[in-house]
Amino acid sequence: MWTEDDAELALAWQEITDRTCTGCGHPIDESMDPSTDGAYDVHPVVCNSCRAVQHRQEQDQKLAQEHPDRIDLAGRRYVAELNEGRRRG
Repeated sequence: MWTEDDAELALAWQEITDRTCTGCGHPIDESMDPSTDGAYDVHPVVCNSCRAVQHRQEQDQKLAQEHPDRIDLAGRRYVAELNEGRRRG
């Protein structure tokens, strides 16, 4: 059972979510306003964790193709952990 505070917080969260673009995370009333067409600068960013997971998935897919009788990727999930010893800077 939800408390009254929980319900209020959930409704506030839903209101924010409903007014936010699921693609970019910006407020819809701003990002979809015709006056902002061409007003956004885009800067690519890289999630190094996602990149590491993608690299490992590609390696495993290649191995599975080379050795289909020994490697089964069904149900395999990948978890990235930060190795502090390999952090740069």
